[in-house]
Amino acid sequence: MHTDQQSSADLGLVLVGLGESLIGLDRPRDALPLLCEALRLWAQGSAEVMVEARTRFALARALDAGRSSSWALRHARKAHAGYEAAGERARRERRAVESWMRARDR
Repeated sequence: MHTDQQSSADLGLVLVGLGESLIGLDRPRDALPLLCEALRLWAQGSAEVMVEARTRFALARALDAGRSSSWALRHARKAHAGYEAAGERARRERRAVESWMRARDR
């Protein structure tokens, strides 16, 4: 039997996956409410640090596509901090965020 917290975590993962898929389909505007809802769920304490970082990086990419660059960078920095906190196991993800942020500093 699932607890409410586990159900929230499961739903959050589904929302992130759908949001990332929509970004990949060049539909970032449609991804925004899904990713924001996932973050709301994570704020209730149901996310592991790498999952929240993944959500924030997806949100950053969606916001950037909509030309909300200051919000995008804010979430990218939070994603980067989450990946740093995760340590070596998040090296690849951390580098992806760093590369993404460098590309926007130009």
